[in-house]
Amino acid sequence: MWFEIYLDNEYKWRWRLCQYFPSGGVDVIATSHQGYNDKSVCEIDIRNVKLTNDLTPVRYI
Repeated sequence: MWFEIYLDNEYKWRWRLCQYFPSGGVDVIATSHQGYNDKSVCEIDIRNVKLTNDLTPVRYI
């Protein structure tokens, strides 16, 4: 798996988490919920995602 950081059509920074399909294609698992004017804020968002683990609660709403 890997993160990609890119500029969207509005020139805002976004991220997506990708992985390879067994067949060789690419699957996007998660994406940023918004675009960021500052790339460093986008990178902070990725760090926050990386901090999640099995102990991170799931809330059903």
